[in-house]
Amino acid sequence: MVFRVQTAKRNGAIRNIGLPVDYEPWATELYEYFQEFGEDYVFYFTRQKVWREVRDYFKDLSYPIEEYYYVDKKTGKLKKKPAHERQFTLHALRHLRATELVEFYGFDGFNLAAYCGWTIRTAQAQFGVNVPKVMARYLYLNWQLYFPKLLKRRS
Repeated sequence: MVFRVQTAKRNGAIRNIGLPVDYEPWATELYEYFQEFGEDYVFYFTRQKVWREVRDYFKDLSYPIEEYYYVDKKTGKLKKKPAHERQFTLHALRHLRATELVEFYGFDGFNLAAYCGWTIRTAQAQFGVNVPKVMARYLYLNWQLYFPKLLKRRS
């Protein structure tokens, strides 16, 4: 099943997201939900509204963040942030899915950019390759790039 989704962070750019129905049973429910709305907004609520509704369910949950480096805004120096736990939020769902896509399904930076709607710079940073910006338009349409990797059953 292929969903055509507008990406708000990309000025409404259309992304095609392929999901194998036989391997992702929730894809059928998602399809039926999309069908209710036709060309209208499918998700008429904000993430802030969703967070207000679900935060009590996440209150005692956390997830691990690995050690990483960042540039300190005040000093401009590179600093190391040690591994730590982070409070579980809606963003954690994206983090968990991206982690699952990499660790279980074998996605790389290009696959994640196509599936998640991330910028092409994500792929560039991960692989150290130089990719023309115009390629991003085609990357978001190319669900065939990662689809075979999703054809994997959990045991």
